[in-house]
Amino acid sequence: MYKVNPFLHQVLPNHLFLFNTSSYLGLTGSRISTPADALYFGLGSHYVPSANLGTLRDTFLAATFSQDPDEEIKELLAKYSTNPDSESRLKSLLPRIISTFGGNKPVKNIIEELENHQQSADTLVAEWAQDALQGLRKGAPFSLCLTQRYFFRVASVCGKNENNLSKLPGVMRTEYGIATRAAVRDDFREGVRAVLVDKDQKPRWNPSSLEEVNLNEVEALFEPLCPEVELNV
Repeated sequence: MYKVNPFLHQVLPNHLFLFNTSSYLGLTGSRISTPADALYFGLGSHYVPSANLGTLRDTFLAATFSQDPDEEIKELLAKYSTNPDSESRLKSLLPRIISTFGGNKPVKNIIEELENHQQSADTLVAEWAQDALQGLRKGAPFSLCLTQRYFFRVASVCGKNENNLSKLPGVMRTEYGIATRAAVRDDFREGVRAVLVDKDQKPRWNPSSLEEVNLNEVEALFEPLCPEVELNV
């Protein structure tokens, strides 16, 4: 299972957009690697080029701030920040991301839609779909189903304050329980063997296909741990 903390859905605006994009990133292992995408996703407020960082640092160190420095800091950042050189790739692809990864869609259906997008006349869409499929096909089938289910669960309880997954401690306990149980599954050991030990990059997953995944076993990983081993947060 790839790591993209679903709690971001609760603390950043536009949680449905974040759910769809985070599901895409989590399932495929793709990264937010450009300033434009980081700003669009809400992970940053300003883009300061490397050439300006030294001057910005010196200005911060020399400044005398008031008791409420928020606006003063924003003014300094605005002085040294600029727009990224390129447009956000995530923004351009958002309609496809929403249609492909949105909702409680089984991983098998996601793959089928990506295969269709590979035939797109739009080069950006076709290349995106190809990269996404490559990422998906590296993952263990069980972990893919688990990741998809996790993001859907978090998105479905957004705004429901009585649900554990709507608060950070509940998310942390759920992730701890999932990690504790997933670590003793064969897939975890097999992934370590294929990537770090033998380095053959040929993991033998169990189950070996999406069709063989028992969804009841997936749901079992969300059950609370016993009090003796539960994360205390």
